Amino acid sequence: MELAPDRAPELDLVATVALAPAALFDRVYGGIDPVVTTILTMMGMYGGRSEHPDIDLAAYLTDEALAASEVFEADCLDGITEALVPVALGGAFTADPRQTEPARSILLANDVGGTAVDGVPLYVASGTADDRVVIERVRDLFDRLCTSGQTTELQVVEGADHGSIIPATAERVTAFLETALAGDPPVDSCPA
Repeated sequence: MELAPDRAPELDLVATVALAPAALFDRVYGGIDPVVTTILTMMGMYGGRSEHPDIDLAAYLTDEALAASEVFEADCLDGITEALVPVALGGAFTADPRQTEPARSILLANDVGGTAVDGVPLYVASGTADDRVVIERVRDLFDRLCTSGQTTELQVVEGADHGSIIPATAERVTAFLETALAGDPPVDSCPA
């Protein structure tokens, strides 16, 4: 959303939906979140090389993590997760890219929520039972979005997990998008 004017200036972005959004990887929450953030950091490092080819993955990742990163070439999220959980549990980093430059600055610059996009409302939803994107992460992202001035509607779904958030919010997402396409004022959950 924040990059839309630069990446696709020919498009008229009218709204954005983010379900169980991955963000704020400079923070680690409890439970299995350290494993999740390690996997997502590895994904970010691997994907970020397209814009930052000077980043040497070997400066940050263990040999096992480097070998396992081949999964990014041919698999989707579930396969990537399955392949990387043992690596994350065993220690994927020789130098944590979330704490070590220049990777830290690149990862933080790629994070969302620091810049409001005027006139483009955002709908964010997540479930309280999501173990991949913990609800505390979503609430902290919501606070960041509000601080930046982003018009944001937040829906927290009690008992929803990472897989059930889509059907749990489908009706509200449809209404949100219809409102935006009609040009009607959006709901803003941010405090006044």
